[in-house]
Amino acid sequence: MSEEPETSEAREADVTQKGATSVGKSMSWMFAARGLQAVVQLVSSAWIARLLSPSEIGLFAISFAALMVANGVRGLGVNQFLMQSKTIEKARVRSGFTLVFGFGLILCAGFNIAAGPLSVYYGQPAMAGMLHILSLNFIIFPFQMIIQTRAARALQFGFLASIEFAATVLSAFVSVGLALLGYSYYALAAGTVSFLVFHTAICATRHLHLSDFGVAFSHAKEALVYGGWIAGSTFVTMAGNSAPDLIVGKSLGISAAGLYDRAAAMNRMVWDQLFGVIGAVLFPTFASEKRDGHEMGSVYLYRLRAISDFLWPALVWLAVFGDHAILLLYGDQWGAAGAPARALALAAIVSAPFFIGRELMFALGKTKVSFTVDVVTFLARVVVLALATPYGILVMAFSFVIPNLVFTLVSQVALSRMIDISVRDILGTIWPPALMMTLYGILMLILRDYLEALQLGSPFLNLAVSGLATLVVAPFLLFFFRSPLVGTFNKLRGKVAHK
Repeated sequence: MSEEPETSEAREADVTQKGATSVGKSMSWMFAARGLQAVVQLVSSAWIARLLSPSEIGLFAISFAALMVANGVRGLGVNQFLMQSKTIEKARVRSGFTLVFGFGLILCAGFNIAAGPLSVYYGQPAMAGMLHILSLNFIIFPFQMIIQTRAARALQFGFLASIEFAATVLSAFVSVGLALLGYSYYALAAGTVSFLVFHTAICATRHLHLSDFGVAFSHAKEALVYGGWIAGSTFVTMAGNSAPDLIVGKSLGISAAGLYDRAAAMNRMVWDQLFGVIGAVLFPTFASEKRDGHEMGSVYLYRLRAISDFLWPALVWLAVFGDHAILLLYGDQWGAAGAPARALALAAIVSAPFFIGRELMFALGKTKVSFTVDVVTFLARVVVLALATPYGILVMAFSFVIPNLVFTLVSQVALSRMIDISVRDILGTIWPPALMMTLYGILMLILRDYLEALQLGSPFLNLAVSGLATLVVAPFLLFFFRSPLVGTFNKLRGKVAHK
C-alpha cells in the first residue's frame, strides 16, 4: 500500500521543527562558549573593580557611553544587508566595506575633534585621552564586520563563539595587566580596543578574503537604502542605552556614574551573554528562513516562547539576588550599586524576550518600522530619565519599566501586522512562561527571606544556595509548563548519546 502524501501542514511543521533543532544546537554551542566567556568577564571585572575606584570606573563609563552612541551608526546596516542578500559577490562586499570604512574614518576624526570639548563639558581632562584611544575602534571595525559576516552566513556559530571567548581572554589580560601597572581607566580603554583587534585577527584565520577590502560603489545605494534604517534604529537604541551614563555623570557626578555602571554591568553580563547569543543566531536564521519561504508567524511565536522560558528566570534571579552578586564580585565599596542592579533587572523583564522582534523585522526588510519603534522608545526613555534622574540612580533604574513597556507594546503590535498574527496569539504564547517566572520569583523571594533570617552574612553562601535551588526548581517548572526548551535539550542529548 502506498503511503499517504505528506500534507503542506506536515511539511511546514517538519521544517519548523528542524529549524528549531538547528537553532537550538547553534545556541547550545554558543551558550557553552559564552558561559566560559562570562566566567572570564566576571573574574576580570571583579579584579578591576578592586583596583579602581568608583570615580575611575565612572570616568571610563562616560567615555565608553559616548563611544556607544557613535557605534550605533558605524556599521550603516551593511552587516544586515549582506546577511539577507541571496548572494554576496565581490562587488557587493566591496561596496559594503567602502561605505563602512569611509564612514569609520569620518567617525574617528569627529571623535578626536570632540574629545576636547567633551572633556571640558564633564570637567575631566583625562577623558580626552580615553576618547582618542577608543576612536581606534572605528578603523578596526570595518575589517572585523566583513570577516565576521562571512562566518555568520556560513552559520559557523560555534566558531564565532570560540573566537569571542579567545578575544575576551586576551583582552582581559590587557585590561587587568595595565590596571595592575597603574594605568587606571586607560587600562579599560585599551582592553576595549584590544578585544576588537584579537577578534578580527582570529576570525581572519578562516574567513579572510583579501579581495573583500577594495573600493567599490556599485551596490552602495542599495546597501544604504536597506541599511540606513537599521543604522538609524541601532543609533537610537545605543543612544538610549548610553543616555543614563551620560546624564548621571553630568547630573549626579562621576562617582555616581561609576556606581550606576557597576549596577548596569550585572545586567549586561546576563543580557550580553544570553541575548547576545540569541541575536547572533536568530537574525541569520530568520533571514535564511525568509529566503526559503517559511511561515514566519509560527516560527516567531515558537521562539518567543522558548526565549521567554530562558530569559525571564535569569532576570528574576538577578532581581532577587543582584545585590549579593555585587558584593561578592566587586566588594563592599560597591554596595550602593546593589539595589539599582536589582531594579534594572526587574525593569528588563518587561521587554527582554520581545527584542527578538527587532531581528525578525530586519530579516523581513521592515527596517523603517523598526526605526520608528526605536525612536518612540528612545523618546520615552529620555523623558523618563529627565524626570527620574534628580531623585537618584535607584529611582532612575526603576523608571526604565516605562520605556521598556512602551517598546514591548509598540513593537509587538507592529510585528503582528507584518506576519499575520494577533496580539491574542502573542499573549497566548507568553502566559505560560509569565506564570512560570512568577512562581519562580516567589520561591526565590521566600528563599532570600529565609537566608536573611539565618543571618549567614556571606554573599557567596546566599548565591550558592540560590543557585542550587534553581538547579532543582527550574527543570521541574520547564517540564511542568511544557517548555519547548525541553524538547530541544532532549534532541541534543540524544544526538550526543548516539555519537
